[in-house]
Amino acid sequence: MAYKSVPAKRKVQKAFHVTLHLIALVAGVVGVYTAFKFKHEVEEKDMTSLHSWLGMITICLFGLQVFFFSCEYKMYHLLPFLNILITD
Repeated sequence: MAYKSVPAKRKVQKAFHVTLHLIALVAGVVGVYTAFKFKHEVEEKDMTSLHSWLGMITICLFGLQVFFFSCEYKMYHLLPFLNILITD
């Protein structure tokens, strides 16, 4: 969607795509924080339903995806000799 909806050069499209991912990650983390804060204020137990467990797993996996992407991106672009090793 990000690549088709932004009529620009490839680098701008990539930047837009990464920005959308970071916004989604921040929104997810804020949502989880708000849910835990609310449960703490009304003195209820946390993580008592399948919905809460699936939500937490989804946010954690998405966070890992963003983390590993950033590590791969840094290695690929900051260490030029790895670029040669990867492409050959």
